[in-house]
Amino acid sequence: MVVRDRVVVSVEQAIAAGYLPPGGQVPPPPGTCSTGPTGNVGYHFENQALMTDGVINLTQPEILLYERKPNGQFKLTAVEYYMQANQVATAPLILGQTFLGPDGTPSGG
Repeated sequence: MVVRDRVVVSVEQAIAAGYLPPGGQVPPPPGTCSTGPTGNVGYHFENQALMTDGVINLTQPEILLYERKPNGQFKLTAVEYYMQANQVATAPLILGQTFLGPDGTPSGG
């Protein structure tokens, strides 16, 4: 993945590129990863500037997800693209897919 013309993989690179875990504690404490109905979904590192700029760019994901390995190191496992519904008049597309809100509709209801 390229973020702002450089490859971001490590947590240190993510922090240097403006990504921080919610609450800003780096590294995030063990056991503070987000959880979903089917289990853990990883440690989210968010770039607030990208989350609020109203732009979706394939090479600049708003959120990076990391897995904490047994040795305490973090491994990049996924990216998320994020946009608030009130930032645009119509749902954006990325790779031909329409963004869906938490309720599964393009409006984000």
